[in-house]
Amino acid sequence: MTRRAIAASLAVLLGALGGVQLGACGARTAVAPSDGGGSRDGIGGSSSHSSRSGKDAGRDGRKVSVPDGASADGGVVHDATLTDSSSASGGGLGSSSGSGSSGGSFSSDASVSSDASSSGIPCDGGVCMPETQQCLDSSHIGTCEWNCQWGDTWPCATGACSAGACTGSVTTVPPSCAPGGPGMTDCLAGDAGTQSCCTSPEVTGGIFSYALAGAYGSYQALPALVSGLRLDTYLVTVGRFRQFVKAWNKGTGYLPPAGSGKHTHLNGGQGLVNAGALGGYESGWQTSWNGLVAPTNASLPGGDENLPVTFVNWYEAYAFCIWDGGFLPSDAELVYAAVGGSQEREYPWGSTDPGTANQYAIYDCYYPNSVGNCIESPPQLAPVGTAWLGAGRWGQVDLTGEVSEWNLDWSGCPGGPCVDCACLTGGSSRVLEGCDDACPAGGNLQLLLWADPTVTDATYGFRCARSP
Repeated sequence: MTRRAIAASLAVLLGALGGVQLGACGARTAVAPSDGGGSRDGIGGSSSHSSRSGKDAGRDGRKVSVPDGASADGGVVHDATLTDSSSASGGGLGSSSGSGSSGGSFSSDASVSSDASSSGIPCDGGVCMPETQQCLDSSHIGTCEWNCQWGDTWPCATGACSAGACTGSVTTVPPSCAPGGPGMTDCLAGDAGTQSCCTSPEVTGGIFSYALAGAYGSYQALPALVSGLRLDTYLVTVGRFRQFVKAWNKGTGYLPPAGSGKHTHLNGGQGLVNAGALGGYESGWQTSWNGLVAPTNASLPGGDENLPVTFVNWYEAYAFCIWDGGFLPSDAELVYAAVGGSQEREYPWGSTDPGTANQYAIYDCYYPNSVGNCIESPPQLAPVGTAWLGAGRWGQVDLTGEVSEWNLDWSGCPGGPCVDCACLTGGSSRVLEGCDDACPAGGNLQLLLWADPTVTDATYGFRCARSP
């Protein structure tokens, strides 16, 4: 199946579902790497007082979607119309086989129609509504994919499934929270007081409008499918990371096994599809990366266990998540959670203006006193969960503001439709999402940044994801 056909099929389906509002925003243009001047460009404007030391990284506005009448050649949707006879057969992006090298899973007997059937299912021969989930038995769950067929199934991490959702709680406490104490079991949770800093609610899979993070230049968003996963409520705290420093023990303790850290609930254990030119799937951890991990207590602030950990490079973030029983989320997964999936929210919490009281987001240097002055100041980070009213659709907080989050993707992939994909090869920089404490007002606070994966910074942090 061609990339054009996949993009058009997804676009038609989204229209039939009444989901993503195509054409709501303009094209996203990537910014060349910073010249060191330290400007913090926003969306729809920039903040003149948001100056800080420059970073060797580029950033651009995240909020984008597909214009009406756009096209699919070169990764931009051209013609979002298919006839009733247009088949959705084939495998991955650009593949005509059932399981192409680029991955993906498409039913050979499901054709996409712009007219919903009498059952309400918008696919000829479809058996389910996209984005819905079902329990296969008392402990396994599956998601209906864009072609109206049931996709991969996986065991619930909670061990129980009921009414189309994993139920109960995960009984195994991740090692980063197992000792208990500050930054491990006392993270802010609004009116509920505090809760475990390892809380990791399920994000229901679905379809949304997404521009591949690894692409450079001017490009448009395309429909993308993200399968369900669990995404940690909180950014990794200093207290949790300190446990990893102990476990690593200067390289003489824990080391990630080769190939670990994949999305093993996808594609028969192979993980995410590689959107890069080489195709294939996730490689997982490579033992050659062990020497690039050197976590120490020296970079951790004393007495601030509930702050998000920073000064962590990409390799250290990935190794931590593997040790903690999870993996780094892809850029698409982070953005999907931040915009509320097919709801395409303006902000993670909805449309309420974030204001300056640090209730919704830690941004524009308003924390802690609402002054908003970033000139030559170090980052003013808040304990994770401070901006509790800014929780997203599935309960995650600090999805924008506070720190920029490392994710799995490389830069440099071509734009294109994404079905459980990530940019896994092709660039020299890794991607960060979500803006940071100096993110300027005037936009939707969703900015993209890329940086050398060995670099650390006072505003680079991360959170982990886990199998559902």
